[in-house]
Amino acid sequence: APAATIALGLMYFKTGNRAVADWMNAPNTQYLLDFVCPDFLMLRMIARGLILWDDVMPTVEWVESHIPSTIIPYCLRKPRANSVEDEAVDFETMNQAYCNIVAGACMAMGLRFAGSANKHAYNVLINYCNLFTSLSAKSIAELAGKFTIETCLNVILLSLAMVMSGTGDLEVLRICRYLRTRVESRPPLSSVISYGSYVAVHMALGLLFLGGGMYTLSTSPPAIAALVTAFFPKFPTHSLDNRFHLQALRHLYVLAVEPRLLIPRDIDCGNLCYAHITVVYLNKEQFTAKAPCLLPELHLLEEVRINDKRYWPITFQKNRNWKQLQYLLLGQKCIDIKQRTGCLSYLEDPHGYKTMLAHTLTINKTIAWSVLEESIFSFSSDPAIIKFTESFFNVINVGSKNEYESKLLI
Repeated sequence: APAATIALGLMYFKTGNRAVADWMNAPNTQYLLDFVCPDFLMLRMIARGLILWDDVMPTVEWVESHIPSTIIPYCLRKPRANSVEDEAVDFETMNQAYCNIVAGACMAMGLRFAGSANKHAYNVLINYCNLFTSLSAKSIAELAGKFTIETCLNVILLSLAMVMSGTGDLEVLRICRYLRTRVESRPPLSSVISYGSYVAVHMALGLLFLGGGMYTLSTSPPAIAALVTAFFPKFPTHSLDNRFHLQALRHLYVLAVEPRLLIPRDIDCGNLCYAHITVVYLNKEQFTAKAPCLLPELHLLEEVRINDKRYWPITFQKNRNWKQLQYLLLGQKCIDIKQRTGCLSYLEDPHGYKTMLAHTLTINKTIAWSVLEESIFSFSSDPAIIKFTESFFNVINVGSKNEYESKLLI
């Protein structure tokens, strides 16, 4: 039963219990497949992913590892004429099983990497999303049934939106926009593209721009339970359809939402700005990003630091001032950073070709030979450069600019 399948997945969430996970394997013969409803196979793959949480990998190989070897030769191809072997095969059963297994594995991947914007998971899911989008317009879709293709497409789209939640990814937006226009513009498809497709596309759009880009999804146990409930892969046929899933439960995704947007702000002028940050995981792996950006889940991190040549560094460490970072994120506050002397913001100087010194030499009344050695302090705050200047130049203490220029002429 669907309820028992999902219940087992949540009961043994993250346990890695192979004995229970093996119960969720797809049947490996056509005879056994006839005893399992095709959409139950999708729920089995989701439950298996919940149990073997740490084994979920963002690869095509991991998705296809769930497909029995007896199904693969008959997937997405028409029966051959005058073939005795093909006459003994139920292509509808095989292709429905394939589509549901792939969609279930994709949803397990979407739950596993929810809110992470993982590039590998993104590539896998968007490839399957494009595959099912193209299948919906081909005659080969009749092998599995266009309703099955449409349901699996909705599940994969929601999985992709979970991974990219809060990022506003343009490619996912294009897919949602195409599917959204398709919902109303083709009356002949009204029997396949139902109210449920409309719901799935708009939920995906909502996830993609969650909180205006300030929020994303968590993968804590309560959050995963809420996501499974909210995105349960059974979509209504009309607005009053609550037979298989109560539509009000779709709103439970809010229990999995958390703010993780890091926004730098120039403390001198009060304007928002760009700055490079370095994020260090607990296993010492690290990556560099350009803030404003969404941080990974904080329980996975050891250190977050502003690491930009144009700004003074700020470091948040787990055993020192981690609560300050949590306070900034939960309160949706900006982190104030101090710009280094002689540097411009990335809005004024995207490539780093300009400096404050270059601006001082463009004034009409300024000539190059009248630049003071003290102007090095407005060019850079690097201690090495300052010490070099003090050692290389013999700075003359003068009372005014005219006295200084007269001494230079002597």
